[in-house]
Amino acid sequence: MVFAGRGAAKDVARAEELFERTCPTVDAGSACADAAKVFREGKLVPKDTARAASYMERMCAASGNGCMQVADMYLDGKDVPKDRDRALGLYEGMCTKGTAAARRPR
Repeated sequence: MVFAGRGAAKDVARAEELFERTCPTVDAGSACADAAKVFREGKLVPKDTARAASYMERMCAASGNGCMQVADMYLDGKDVPKDRDRALGLYEGMCTKGTAAARRPR
């Protein structure tokens, strides 16, 4: 709401501050997803795919969601610099946690 100015004054800095506070908590993985989407789309704020990927990684750590997507981004170098080691670390984390998506072939 604060990012978009819907029901509240638009304040990008305040919105990101709120995301930063709630994103790392286990119950707030969706906050990271929302922040990642805002920065990946670039409609409400300037597009920043590195920041989007950072939020996606935190979402992955907090809730286990989005891990495959961000790992694939790093493996393929899509919207972020290609980083095979980082991708493999994310895939390995999914396997360790028992995430079924990590065990299926790409």
